[in-house]
Amino acid sequence: YFELCSSKLLFDAWTTFLSKFKSLTKYLYTNINIVKILVIIGLYASILKRMLQRLHITGYYLYKCYSSLYNNPIRENGKATNRTNLNNKGTLSDKENFMKFLVGFVDGDGTFNIYISDKNKFIFTFKITLSKVNSKLLHYIKSRLGVGQVIEVGGKDTNLITFRIRDKENLIKVIFPIFDKYPLLTSKQFNYEKFKKSILVSNDTSLSQAEKADKIREIKSMAIPGDYISPVWGNLSPDKINSRSDVKDIIDVWWLAGFIEAEGSFYYVVKDAKKGRVVHGFAISQKLDPIVLYAIKYTLHIPTSVKYKSAHNYYLLDTTNSRAIEFIIKYFIYNNNSNYFKGFKGFEFTIWRRAYFKHKGDSPRLLKIRDWITGLKNRHKQ
Repeated sequence: YFELCSSKLLFDAWTTFLSKFKSLTKYLYTNINIVKILVIIGLYASILKRMLQRLHITGYYLYKCYSSLYNNPIRENGKATNRTNLNNKGTLSDKENFMKFLVGFVDGDGTFNIYISDKNKFIFTFKITLSKVNSKLLHYIKSRLGVGQVIEVGGKDTNLITFRIRDKENLIKVIFPIFDKYPLLTSKQFNYEKFKKSILVSNDTSLSQAEKADKIREIKSMAIPGDYISPVWGNLSPDKINSRSDVKDIIDVWWLAGFIEAEGSFYYVVKDAKKGRVVHGFAISQKLDPIVLYAIKYTLHIPTSVKYKSAHNYYLLDTTNSRAIEFIIKYFIYNNNSNYFKGFKGFEFTIWRRAYFKHKGDSPRLLKIRDWITGLKNRHKQ
């Protein structure tokens, strides 16, 4: 009897243990899948209800999650591909896509600098300077080009970070082929041509150092004409652009993604102060090149006019039109989920897009999202 009771006790204990183990396993499996689901839908539970005590950790985690979407090359069956439904250029290689993106980004934020010392020494610098919140984009550009360096800006502008190339051989072999194949669409094309010409003069062995310096100073001093338009536009002018077909062979989705990465804004604005109604908006501005804004207006089906702001001397394209917002969302999406942006703008666009479809009309929620995005940006200024 004693032996029988002992055996039964052992068997019951094992059954209890096994049952609890199965329950624990099921619990862990369920929770892991819940976590995966939350990541897939954008971790809105954590974002909007602020379940985490330190919100910037959530933001950083989200940024890391989404960055894999827009930093990976577009590939189908092992080959780089591009969207064909809205991109008039059709399928291009991943390298070509990157080159177009870079040209658009430089049209917005890039510079070509020429420095001549008192001793006739030359320093040529191709440079892109951004807020530290976008440092990942500069490292991405550096890795794709395979040359250059990323450095933090000293002095008062501690919030800034710079990618630059100074080596003349790298400028000639890496940078020139890109901008010669895909010219800049803004007035920066004028600066690039001066930059390139100066470097070629500096390599001219038939000239003395003093002669080189004189020629380069002459090139550098050339002022851009007031009516300058990049040669890419041919005979077009702002008043001659009346439809997307007028610019479909000039404006490419990758160039436009790069340009908006630098100059565009996906924002939320209080439309009706009395009712507190918040809506989605998209805006982009230019100081010297209104033709670019006219081309973007028709490319993205934006009904509002390009406006000149005389108080600050710049041109603005701005819309809160729902149809335009929906077209913009569709235009920059491929494979149902991913977008063409490569930096922090891709993260902003993802949140902006999802908030439009999930929270349109929910003004308090949209304001929270706006404040959260602003907080992420300002964190890097502290």
